[in-house]
Parts: sequence; structure tokens; C-alpha cells
Amino acid sequence: MPFYPFEVGRVFLIPGRRLGGFRIVAGREHGVLRKALDVCSKYNAYLISLHFTLNPKGEKVFTLIYDLTESTAPIKEIAEEIEKIESISEVTLIEQQAEGFIADTASPHNYSGWS
Repeated sequence: MPFYPFEVGRVFLIPGRRLGGFRIVAGREHGVLRKALDVCSKYNAYLISLHFTLNPKGEKVFTLIYDLTESTAPIKEIAEEIEKIESISEVTLIEQQAEGFIADTASPHNYSGWS
């Protein structure tokens, strides 16, 4: 019987904190990640986790998880600003499932042909 790895994904528990994140798909231009991180930093969002990969189309895919407890803007407003960055084609929100708990629900679990 062949063995297939089981992807648990990104899960964070930080009691008493407001968590959120983004799955961002972008073209091949340089500096896209820095621009997205700069937007989040501007609103006092603190980066907890960053995952990077390329999809089969060669696009950059970033998954960013943040502590938004001290953020000066709602997560949706931050996402809207990130979407305006040149070469970003998709921004998917990852919202906390309970206070202080977030699981990456935006990244695909079937890696054949994902975007």
C-alpha cells in the first residue's frame, strides 16, 4: 500500500488574541511579498507565520497568519489594500474560528492543479 503524507496545515492557538490571515496569489514580480507585509505592518498587525510556495502555474502563493489584537484596521480593510498591489491576483481571508484559535482554511488540501 503506498504511503501518502497527511498535511495537517497551519493551526495556531494563542489564547486571548485576535488572529487573522491571508492567502495571497501573485505573479512573478519581485517585491510583492514585501509590499503585502508593509501594508500589514502599517496597521500594527504582527506576523506569526509565513508560508511560501509556487503553484503549478508558477505564481507565488503566500499564506500569512497575523496577531491582529493591536491592529488599527479591520482584517477586511487590510485585505482590500493588499488586493490593490500590482500583480496580486487573489487575496483570500483566513478568519479565526474562535478567540485565539485559527486554522488555515484557505490553502488547498488537494495539490493537483491548485491555484
